[in-house]
Amino acid sequence: MFRKTEEEKAAEEAKKQAEAEARQQAATAAEQQRQAAAFAASPVGQATTAKQQGQQLFQLLLPLAELNGQSSSFGSADNELQNLMQNNVLDEIEKVGWRLERADAVFTETGATSSSRVLQTGEGTVTRGTIYGLYIFRAT
Repeated sequence: MFRKTEEEKAAEEAKKQAEAEARQQAATAAEQQRQAAAFAASPVGQATTAKQQGQQLFQLLLPLAELNGQSSSFGSADNELQNLMQNNVLDEIEKVGWRLERADAVFTETGATSSSRVLQTGEGTVTRGTIYGLYIFRAT
């Protein structure tokens, strides 16, 4: 009485399979959109967009390193430099159709701590900040 026919079972299975395929396609499309958005936000993606828009100059600011440190109760200053360089970014931008015109570096201080030395005169200072590379490209 309540048993499904073979045709109903086959139709139900086909519906389940179609729904699973639709979910997989939606997940694939969402991942492709995420990757496209990540590329557009990247330095190379920004350079590509600027080139497509016909801009003649493209300016880029990239963090190169962070200077961090902790002061101690003895007044010493222990600074640590952490490398943040992104290899091949400039090369990839030139492959998109830009030529590097100028490169500069700037240090932006985000904080500093000074403390008096216990066994010596003077102070120990710890500086925190980021070193940025400023790059200007010209369209080729």
